[in-house]
Amino acid sequence: GIKAELLYKKNPKLLNQLQYCEEAGIPLVAIIGEQELKDGVIKLRSVASREEVDVRREDLVEEIKRRTSQPFCIC
Repeated sequence: GIKAELLYKKNPKLLNQLQYCEEAGIPLVAIIGEQELKDGVIKLRSVASREEVDVRREDLVEEIKRRTSQPFCIC
């Protein structure tokens, strides 16, 4: 399985969530906004590098596994 956390706040600020992830050492963030829902994708963001990629929903689990199995550096 994939360990995950979910923030239960109404209309949370994305910046606050990203700061929490950085402080907690969470390597990846899945972002699902209105545009992502329309496009059928999930925006996957690397907390360390701030790189964002759009991933099809059906490919999300494999993409997360691929990214978390690679060594990464928080510099």
